[in-house]
Amino acid sequence: MDIADQHFAIYYLSEQAVTIEFGQQIGEEVFNRIRQFNQLIHQNPFPGFLSTVPAYTTLSVYFDPLQIIKSNLPGQDCFEKVCAHLNHLKNKPADQEKSMIKTVSVPVCYGGSFGPDLAELATLHQLAADEIVAMH
Repeated sequence: MDIADQHFAIYYLSEQAVTIEFGQQIGEEVFNRIRQFNQLIHQNPFPGFLSTVPAYTTLSVYFDPLQIIKSNLPGQDCFEKVCAHLNHLKNKPADQEKSMIKTVSVPVCYGGSFGPDLAELATLHQLAADEIVAMH
């Protein structure tokens, strides 16, 4: 999937962040593009890069404006400099070997000290505690 041929709009979020919009509808294709570009940024950080926050159709990129201004990135201000780097990256292929999605299993505990409100919730909804757990 080539990011350069898809919707890619960068918006000013604050003096320390920009948001990249990859589309306006939530879907697997947009999710995959966000994931791929997020990986590209982390593999190719710019001076002052701090972190990213992916969302349903966007990816916010946070940075240290003082480091950005001091950098050799092209542009007059932080927004232009960060945009220049991000626009350059959108034409670069992601390292497919490292783009594998990892599944993380999170153990969940119910009742007792882990969920002291389970009995109250079950009573409120006139269900057994096991039924509440099964619904979750």
